[in-house]
Amino acid sequence: MVKPPTRRFWRGKRPSPPTTAWSIIAGLEALNQPCAVTVHSDSQYVIGILRGNKARANQDLVARLRSTMQPHVITAVKVAAHTSNPLNERVHDEARRQADLHLVL
Repeated sequence: MVKPPTRRFWRGKRPSPPTTAWSIIAGLEALNQPCAVTVHSDSQYVIGILRGNKARANQDLVARLRSTMQPHVITAVKVAAHTSNPLNERVHDEARRQADLHLVL
């Protein structure tokens, strides 16, 4: 029996490449067996890291992300920001909401 795909929505405190990476790590660590995972992001930097490009910053974070990816088959999909992509708009709206909740004045 093949299980249908499951969608999970992981959120960070603000929209940024490190927050996106931590959200991906959290999602991958929640899996209890090797899986095929598709990550959609408008972050060219994060998509590049998922596809094996060299990281420019946050070396420890990138190393952890790559380590967490190891048992899984990851497909990284770059989506254009603010182009009415329903999943990307949902993530953007949630990131803005989270940023407002964690705003420090």
